[in-house]
Amino acid sequence: MTQTVLIADDDPLLTGLVRLKLSRKGFNVVEVADGSELLTRIDDVEPDIIILDLRMPKMDGKSTLYHLKNSEKHRHIPVIMLSASRSGISEKSSLEQGASYFLTKPFNPDELVDHVHRALAGGRQPEGFYRTRC
Repeated sequence: MTQTVLIADDDPLLTGLVRLKLSRKGFNVVEVADGSELLTRIDDVEPDIIILDLRMPKMDGKSTLYHLKNSEKHRHIPVIMLSASRSGISEKSSLEQGASYFLTKPFNPDELVDHVHRALAGGRQPEGFYRTRC
């Protein structure tokens, strides 16, 4: 059975790259431009995993993650957060709020695919593990 990835990011170049990489690995990929659109479409898409940018127009990733993890219907869906921010605070906050993994842009697409597989298998970034920033 094909698994569905729902990507919320306002950067079409990034979503195109992620779609290409994940599609080649057998995933069905659906793209939306922000958190508001994600919450509107989530029940129709029925994603197995969500890739969520932290900074987007209309509704940012932090607010969207809050809505997802406080929804009885959607809290079980693993979420991988993406951010151009180099702030360890954003990473720590996202993981404490329920994200499975946090990646800083630019990231290695193969690392993202690896995190998708791990998150779908129930994996999470180790508690207390926050990447050191330059």
